[in-house]
Amino acid sequence: MSPERGNLWGRLTLETKFRKRASESSRGRHQASLCERLLCCDLEAFDLMSANSRKQPMSSYQLYPDFLKDPTQYGKSEDAWRALWHSVDSLKREADGWESPWVDGSWKDGNPIFSAWSPKRRVGLRIIQHDNPQSGITVWRNTFGERGTSDAVDELVISCALTETNRLKVQQLMQRLLCCDPEGVLSRG
Repeated sequence: MSPERGNLWGRLTLETKFRKRASESSRGRHQASLCERLLCCDLEAFDLMSANSRKQPMSSYQLYPDFLKDPTQYGKSEDAWRALWHSVDSLKREADGWESPWVDGSWKDGNPIFSAWSPKRRVGLRIIQHDNPQSGITVWRNTFGERGTSDAVDELVISCALTETNRLKVQQLMQRLLCCDPEGVLSRG
C-alpha cells in the first residue's frame, strides 16, 4: 500500500471510529454531520465516503431522531405531521369538517404525534411516531369508543418513523382517507 493510500486509509479509519462514536451516542439513528466529517478527513476521503453513503438513500434517514428526548425536536416532528396534513385536499377537509388535534397528545410519547377527525363522517386519523426508521410503516383500522354506538369513531392508525419516504406514503394514505372510510384505505393496499 502506498504511503498516500495508507494515510487515506488511516483517515477513513479515524472517520469510521468517529462516526461510530457519534452514532452510539445517539443510538445509531443518524450519521455524523457534514461538518463533523470534514473535521475528521480531507476532501478526498470525504468524497470516497459520500460515494459510499449514497448506497443508502437520504429518504431513509430519520428526521428529528431524538424527538422523544428533545422537546424542540418533538415540536418540529409535530409541525412536520401537521404540515403534511395541511398539504392534502383542503376542500375535502373543510367540507367534512375535519378537526385537529383530536386525541390528547400531551404525553409527548409519540402516540399520537398527530391526530385529526371528522365529526360529520365519524372518521379519525392517528399517527404514532416511533424511533426505528428500519421498521417501515404499519397501518391498521381501529374503533375509538364502543363499536356499534353513535359515539364510535372509525379510526385509521399509522405507525412509523418520520422519514421522507414514510412522509410520502403517509401523505397518500391521508389523501385516500379523505375520499374513503378507513376500511376502504386499507382494502386498496
